[in-house]
Amino acid sequence: MRTIVILAMFSVATIIVSAQRPAKSAGISDLLLTFENASSDISFLSETDADVHNFVSPLTADRLTSEEFLRVNLMPNDTRIAVMDFDEWVEHQLLFDRNGRWDHLRSTMSTKLGEVVVFKVGVIQIQYFAVGLYKRRMIGVRTYGVST
Repeated sequence: MRTIVILAMFSVATIIVSAQRPAKSAGISDLLLTFENASSDISFLSETDADVHNFVSPLTADRLTSEEFLRVNLMPNDTRIAVMDFDEWVEHQLLFDRNGRWDHLRSTMSTKLGEVVVFKVGVIQIQYFAVGLYKRRMIGVRTYGVST
């Protein structure tokens, strides 16, 4: 009888401990799927319209700086790059967003990544990378624009 009681108590304790453990964090592919869903049917408006796509850096990163961005994405050090505020970048797109998709993307990325910055790469044909750090990867979305 005592053995049964001890086993029953152990099982209850195991269930309670398991319920209190945090859920395993989503993997990079899960996060990319979340961003893909949040950015579906979005266009980046500049002198041309461009789709928004998922992005993950090929190498690991320690911080969100332009130097680190160039390094982890295997770009030359003399590449023209600027860091932009994520909220300001999205605010500009909200001027043309009738269905709230850009605001949803901003909310999703900020919730999942915390700090998000935009790297503007190039001069006339510009690539925009809105990224944060996740498991030491720069991850987020990218799009293109033209500025003349």
